[in-house]
Amino acid sequence: MIRLSARTLPWLAGVWMLAWLGCAAEVAPGEEPCGTGACEPAPLLPTVRAVTPTALSAVPGELVRLSVSADDPNGGPLMFAWKASTGTLGVPVQTGNTSEVLWTALSCVPVGLRPTVEVTVTNAGGLSVRLRFEVAWNGPACGHPPCDVTLDSGVLSLKGDCTTDTPVFIPEGHTLEGFEHWIVARDPVGGAFKGAIVRNRGERTFVRNLKVKAQGLQKDGPCDGGEDRLRGILLQDATGSVTRTEVVDIRRNQRSEGNPEGTPRGCQEGIAIEVRNRDATVTKTVELRNNQVRGYQKGGILVTGRVNATVVENGVTGAGPVAHIAQNGLQLSDGATGEVTRNQVSGHAYTGSTDVASGILVAGGPYFGMALVRDALIQGNTVTGNDIGIYLDQAEADGSGPATATRIQVVGNTLRNEAVTNGYPYQAAISDLGGGNILHSNEISGAGYDPVTQPGATFAVDVVAGPASRVTFLTPARTVAAGACSGQVLVQSQDAGGNLSTASPAVFSLTASGGAASGLTFYADSACAGPMISAVELSTPEAAGAFFFKVAQTGTVALTVSNGSVSGTQEQTVVSF
Repeated sequence: MIRLSARTLPWLAGVWMLAWLGCAAEVAPGEEPCGTGACEPAPLLPTVRAVTPTALSAVPGELVRLSVSADDPNGGPLMFAWKASTGTLGVPVQTGNTSEVLWTALSCVPVGLRPTVEVTVTNAGGLSVRLRFEVAWNGPACGHPPCDVTLDSGVLSLKGDCTTDTPVFIPEGHTLEGFEHWIVARDPVGGAFKGAIVRNRGERTFVRNLKVKAQGLQKDGPCDGGEDRLRGILLQDATGSVTRTEVVDIRRNQRSEGNPEGTPRGCQEGIAIEVRNRDATVTKTVELRNNQVRGYQKGGILVTGRVNATVVENGVTGAGPVAHIAQNGLQLSDGATGEVTRNQVSGHAYTGSTDVASGILVAGGPYFGMALVRDALIQGNTVTGNDIGIYLDQAEADGSGPATATRIQVVGNTLRNEAVTNGYPYQAAISDLGGGNILHSNEISGAGYDPVTQPGATFAVDVVAGPASRVTFLTPARTVAAGACSGQVLVQSQDAGGNLSTASPAVFSLTASGGAASGLTFYADSACAGPMISAVELSTPEAAGAFFFKVAQTGTVALTVSNGSVSGTQEQTVVSF
């Protein structure tokens, strides 16, 4: 016969142990019980040698590591079976007669339920002891069933769509794999959703293949700030990545009688993906790649603080011309840097008369109480239908451009706006307050960026700069083969601070000097097959021009570009085949 008993272990605070106890085997009628001698002793239960922790508590996304070590007095192997009343258990790891497992609850626990984790230790004879860990929960209760995930090898795998009214935290060092399932945020009963829908708990976090949505969020009264600001996915003070996600409708409306959807608010919250580092002494590295964001309130992607970010091949779609808020598509600010390349950014236009919206915004400097953004690369992006396509908005305390060079490269982007919709009005494909940034090879089109459309209000490129004082070669010095056509040589007229500045006259002569200069010819085409040229015009919106050259002799040659008062020279090397 088998009977069940239970007792507490006073040396294990917060841990309960239940034991199944065996007795002697039943004896069939007519047989001698145990022969003529004493009965064999009953097999002994496994004995617990060590348990950690002996008391535990948790907040959302905190990892709890549980460990049990036991012995079998009978000398046999032991098996460990774990289960939890709520939350998520990882895959147990057994080493000898010790078993470890991770437990976490990402956002909440069901109302009235205290989280427990049980482990059953069983020997070869089938006798078991069971320990129960009780978790003191320091987080919210669920208004919806918690998101169902599995945990294995540092990856949390979402098993289906789920709804939450509290933030979902990703544990330290872990990846949330969404498998294209949705996490949908809704307001709690009688309240308002606060904070980020999905965010990190520790210093390393990774999110992939996840869909995030805010649904029907509404609020009366003041705008939320700080930790309560609405975000879709937040990486705060963390290194990590967000890849292949879809984040939509991250906005909160004003409650309105007779309108169940509410009316749009102008609160400066509602960011689809936000990366924020509050520690100015440590650089965090983050990758944002292949994400699609739309329907947000204030901004699509925000990277702010000391972060080195790779922001690549994302789709960022604004609301189009709106009157309630000036949106920003993709923003670097407060000392962030990195590469912003091959993104599709569209539809950020403000019809009000007090502000402008931006497709790609770079912001910093004492005027804003932030660190300057330096050495960022903005290249190969397609930016359409924005008040300002790319806005380098960095300033000293008095509103003037940065006193030191910030060297941001804005190169090879495609910018288009077909209409004037800003109410200020001010529209520009590229706007730059200065700072010695490098702007060239951008393709600009549309009436919304044409200076002829509204003179003084619409611009192709608008840079705060002094008078042109030099010509800068934007391409590096080359080594070319004698008799071959060189690669493109790109030059730009600039002011003393390195800002592009159109010179007058804008026609610059091309000359060569040095040992290999004899017979050198200049061309406008990359094959050096067209008519020879002797001048280049630097009158484009980017004050830049290009040419090619061919030389027969080996040696060095100095190329000079000059309009008589403004000039620049660069030495080239010519080698034999």
